[in-house]
Amino acid sequence: MVVDSEEIGQDRSGPGAMDYAIGFGMVALLIFGVLAFGAVDEWSVFVLEAGAASIMLLWLGRRIWAGDISVSNPLLALAAAFAAIVAAQLVFKLSVYPYGTKYKALEYGVYAAALIIGSEGFKNWQLRRALMMVLSAFVTLYAAFALIQNFTSNGKLYWIVPLRFGGWMYGSYVNHAHYSGLVEMLVPFPLVLAAGHRLGGPARILAGFGALLAGVSIFLSGSRGGMISCTVGVLFLGLLHFRRERKRATVVAYVVFCLAFVLALGYLNRGDLLARFKDLNPVQRWQVSIDSVQMVRERPLLGWGLGNFATAYPRFRTFYTNNFVNEAHNDYAQVLVETGIIGFAVVIWFLVALFWNTAARFRQWQQSWSRSAGVAAMVGLVALLIHSFVDFNLQIPANAAVFFFLCGLASSTQRSDE
Repeated sequence: MVVDSEEIGQDRSGPGAMDYAIGFGMVALLIFGVLAFGAVDEWSVFVLEAGAASIMLLWLGRRIWAGDISVSNPLLALAAAFAAIVAAQLVFKLSVYPYGTKYKALEYGVYAAALIIGSEGFKNWQLRRALMMVLSAFVTLYAAFALIQNFTSNGKLYWIVPLRFGGWMYGSYVNHAHYSGLVEMLVPFPLVLAAGHRLGGPARILAGFGALLAGVSIFLSGSRGGMISCTVGVLFLGLLHFRRERKRATVVAYVVFCLAFVLALGYLNRGDLLARFKDLNPVQRWQVSIDSVQMVRERPLLGWGLGNFATAYPRFRTFYTNNFVNEAHNDYAQVLVETGIIGFAVVIWFLVALFWNTAARFRQWQQSWSRSAGVAAMVGLVALLIHSFVDFNLQIPANAAVFFFLCGLASSTQRSDE
């Protein structure tokens, strides 16, 4: 394998065993959250919190031992600003349900740990190469499991766990939209491996097959937001790819991939896909967003308290339903309601800084493991940010943890860039 000039300047000895343990300990924790039904139960949230705290202690001890506890990612300062807003809600008793805010704040501690490890734990190109392989293998196997379960379903998760409150299950999730949210963040990893130049021909074909399998599973899950977001993500990656490389072989491979996707989808779906879009009825979700505006008007600056949307919303609901509205079905509206204009401004600043710090790494990503990992993470984030307009993936602990891990990975300053 040829190592590019970007990677030659790094430490020839490579990362140590502790670096692998910290980085992939976090990855294992993220995978656990996904497989544990999205980590929506109290026991799985506790495992995430305890695991994240343990990994952070290991990381901090490693940095103290090395004599370097500095961090260079500007996103971490913005995350600290958001934490200060939540602290202010509790200290000044601005939360309408302090326990709900405290409980949610502990979850955000997991997200902060994922952001830090994603940013600071994978600066070496060897670690990023291993990460791309692990995430590509996981999303391929996970999508295969989801498809097998879908075609052999007995109505239970893993064929043994009943749905206590109903739902449209897919993979390990009760809600099919949350399955698609997770997979749309990870499918760019095998797709980038297939599109880049870091692997040989057979390995690239295998990676392309994994991406194809994962993409088909998103469409077969029936999530309309997932279908649209995945399509936009793939188009975004295609734009990045064809800006720099327009070889005939690359164009042919891209066309073959798209044809294989359409054929596989048509064979497995058998017409149900169009029915999902014919059944489109966004009125209720749109009405929740409109109601959210009234909530912001009453508490404009710091909101109703992190994690308190479901508590505060019933007084503002303007339509009849037998269902309990537990989330806004729009992550942007929900963060605006819960943390006010100030918290929302920090979130927007966070996203702007994320794109700003990542844009410079789009150049020649096909020849670099470091940049390939960053581009794959960014494409996945773009897909989920689009999906967040019509769903609440960022209120699901497993998906939110993966999201912030990818934020750190996409925006970090790799040693090869220093």
